[in-house]
Amino acid sequence: MEIKYDKIKIDEEEIAYLENDVSSDKVILFIHGNMSSSVCFLNLIKELKDKKIFAIDMRGYGNSTYNKEVTSIDDFKNDIKKFILKKDLNNFSIVSWSFGGAITLELANDKEVLDRIKNAVFISPAGYKPFVNHGPDMGNLDLFSDIINFNMGFMGYNVINGNSFRAISVTNLFNHVIYNVKNPHRDEFKRNVYAALQQRNVDEVANILSEYKYNKGRLKFDSIILHGYDDLVINYIEGKLLARITGSIYERLDNCGHSPLTDRFDTVLKYIKEYAEK
Repeated sequence: MEIKYDKIKIDEEEIAYLENDVSSDKVILFIHGNMSSSVCFLNLIKELKDKKIFAIDMRGYGNSTYNKEVTSIDDFKNDIKKFILKKDLNNFSIVSWSFGGAITLELANDKEVLDRIKNAVFISPAGYKPFVNHGPDMGNLDLFSDIINFNMGFMGYNVINGNSFRAISVTNLFNHVIYNVKNPHRDEFKRNVYAALQQRNVDEVANILSEYKYNKGRLKFDSIILHGYDDLVINYIEGKLLARITGSIYERLDNCGHSPLTDRFDTVLKYIKEYAEK
């Protein structure tokens, strides 16, 4: 199976995406979180050899352009909606992680694409309540004051000596907060740090996260929320409460932090396969 990058023109942007060369009626669309890109799903994609896969780099992330500044979650939602319509995706599953979960919640209530979505697997989703502090993807930055120059590294990177300083900050953040249970393989870790460094919309997304709360009620398709008990970014209780609001099945993952993609890879893969086959 070959996995390759391609790009599609959506309004003023060139949206990059990963696609495999599989022909199948079992289609999965992956939507990444903040401080990330489509590459966070590569290990999962490689195990889904009989499924048709699309994994987007959202505007301002990864290899996508950032020509027009985002001002609300609808900007991301509309980009992905137009991708779905241009690719004419139907009867597909969505797999989303963290901030990508909030965007999926908005897609789930868009009349132009709602009937095209078969089901959804939410991994550590944002959306139950706004983030407390003005930070990239953190629920409460006060918890992470021991991380070296975290705020300076992210919020002030334009004036603080560029990428090497940022790389140290991201590495510390990932070690302490994202991968607090288990570290991925070294090559995967470096790939994910680089994806975070590619992000060009840090402040704008922080503003969106500080205001966003899902308030549109139950979803009209089957869904499951997978949430780590040891998640330091979005508390597992928030995932449970979001499941009640949306009518989703809720699965608490023990010995798991904000990255079930790392900590509970086999469990996540099992549920993705299950939902894709429905």
